Amino acid sequence: MKKLLLSTTFIFCGIVAFTQTSMNLNQPSPNIAKTAYLTNLTGKVMQAYPNPATDQVRIQHVSFNERAVLSIISMDGKVLQQRTVLPNSLQTDLDIGMLKTGVYILRYDNNHGDVRTLQLVKH
Repeated sequence: MKKLLLSTTFIFCGIVAFTQTSMNLNQPSPNIAKTAYLTNLTGKVMQAYPNPATDQVRIQHVSFNERAVLSIISMDGKVLQQRTVLPNSLQTDLDIGMLKTGVYILRYDNNHGDVRTLQLVKH
């Protein structure tokens, strides 16, 4: 019963966040933090898959005409890995085989104000 209630609550929150986000993509939604990815004002997303991952993870991100940086950050704030994102690319592959099992923060920064984060789980 408890699992059913939690699942129903999670699904409902996801529908509310999706509905508010899809209704007006020109305004940031306060509920967007409840999803597994972030969107910018044009509705473009950053996603990691597979997530959880074991050795390799593919990051889909926005395209930017200059250099951007993807960072893997430990939960205590240490930058463990950085990778330069090629200009005008929509995805970047990262090797995470050397990371310990755990939860990490993946951070995208184009040095022009577009910073995105998401949670990455390593098995």
